[in-house]
Amino acid sequence: MDMERMAGRTGKGAVHAVPLPVMPRTVTIGLLFASGDYAGWSTHGPNARYLAVLFLVAAVIADYRRTVSSTQHTVALTLPVYLFLAWLWVLAIRALSMGTWANSTTVLIVPPLIILAASLLINSGWSANSRWPAVPRTNPTWISYAPYAAALVFGGLSLIDTINAPFGRPLNLLNHEKTFIAVYILLMPRYKGSLPVKVVVGAASVLSLYKYPAATTVIALVLALGALVLLRISRNPRPWSLLAFSLFFVFVITGVLKELLDSFYKTIGRGDNNETRLSLWDQAWSLIQPDPLAGGAMELRITGVGRIDGVLQLVPFHNSYLTLMAAGGLVALVLFSAFITAVFFRTLKRPRPFRTRYAAQWLPAILAALVSMTVNPVLDKLGSAVFVYVLLAVAVVNLTRVSREWTAGSLEVQGVEPGSQYFAGTPFAAPRKSPW
Repeated sequence: MDMERMAGRTGKGAVHAVPLPVMPRTVTIGLLFASGDYAGWSTHGPNARYLAVLFLVAAVIADYRRTVSSTQHTVALTLPVYLFLAWLWVLAIRALSMGTWANSTTVLIVPPLIILAASLLINSGWSANSRWPAVPRTNPTWISYAPYAAALVFGGLSLIDTINAPFGRPLNLLNHEKTFIAVYILLMPRYKGSLPVKVVVGAASVLSLYKYPAATTVIALVLALGALVLLRISRNPRPWSLLAFSLFFVFVITGVLKELLDSFYKTIGRGDNNETRLSLWDQAWSLIQPDPLAGGAMELRITGVGRIDGVLQLVPFHNSYLTLMAAGGLVALVLFSAFITAVFFRTLKRPRPFRTRYAAQWLPAILAALVSMTVNPVLDKLGSAVFVYVLLAVAVVNLTRVSREWTAGSLEVQGVEPGSQYFAGTPFAAPRKSPW
């Protein structure tokens, strides 16, 4: 039965023509947390800042409890997540039991354990066979606007930070490590009053690129735009996605990408950037070599000595994949990669209405984050790491769950294509799908 005909094209119960952001509470808290880096609090503040992640847990649970299973949990998607989380627990317990826990590695453990575990393990009590309540819950209108208000806070602070920053100096908030957050905000669904928010964030992004040119920012934006086009236009984006990934991989292994980066940084007068990164990567590899399978930095550090602005100082390795491998070895890297691959594979298999209405909100931002992680400390810094895992939690929930929320008098159906049927034993019934 067509969802719009079933719910009615007008009046109470109509399906929104434009969806709200998936998991609005989680996104709101995540954006506010990332905004704390305007003053450096989220990344460089006291250890008590990790307690703020508990607010994200509460937000994830609140969003999750307002969903119903739309399909069976696919093993290919959930198994890598469980294994990745389990391995992180092993690393943490090993380091704690040996008394060798390094505080700097907390950022690699806390966000994924709490956010992803909450998104997968909290049981809302609603299954695929559950019926919709006779009187659906009505959420206050502010739920609709909260993500946009948080995005405006992030964009406004980013604009102020960028205006006040001297040319050629790294920014505090909307730097090249957090470009993916700007991508997410710019792709949020068009809602009442959302245009000024996107204008502010867009202006901050352009100005930040002018004040502190970064090649990875440009690459991340181009790839995010390409992903958006594939999601919205292509009927079968998988072949094009495979081609794009193959070309990017060839550019990396042949050194073409490195030469382009060298040329870019020499042109803008920052030729030492690549040299510093290569030195940091060598230091990371020296931590990996003693135990490539299981790593060992959990008992050491996730920083190296780099020359920043002519001064030698301890800085992150500037490659989140190497950092992850240094902390948890090849096991951690493979499990994380399997999880990301499963998210992309499951998304590209979904019909175009789902990709257009929902995946387009978060998949380009995830891709931008993954690109930035190759040369920037994204997972190494709490302010950016938290929002990466927020997006991954949103992706997991959106791929396996359906919202049962009423907001502003309308039924918000998230994650289900128009014309589909979902819940067994109800007018929403859906045929069972293969767990693979």
